[in-house]
Amino acid sequence: MSEPVRVVEKKSVPNNALLIHGLPYVGLVGLIATSHIIGQLKMNEIAYFDSELLPPVMVLHEGLPYAPLRILGNNDLNTAFKRGILEVQPK
Repeated sequence: MSEPVRVVEKKSVPNNALLIHGLPYVGLVGLIATSHIIGQLKMNEIAYFDSELLPPVMVLHEGLPYAPLRILGNNDLNTAFKRGILEVQPK
């Protein structure tokens, strides 16, 4: 892999969208809050991150595999959420 982190777009990601980060930390508050908002607004996966820096894991949701670090969005709201199940550790 030539790039340390690659963003794989499944759908068009708006250039000027508001991006909200929901990553797990103490108490998992960020992950829980963004998961709730994503569900309420019926957001879909628009991109995911691929990197050898991430652990080799997949997330199963309703029997389907997903990347552990994804971007979900809604073009009508011009908003996107970065949601991950992994705590990102600084090097």
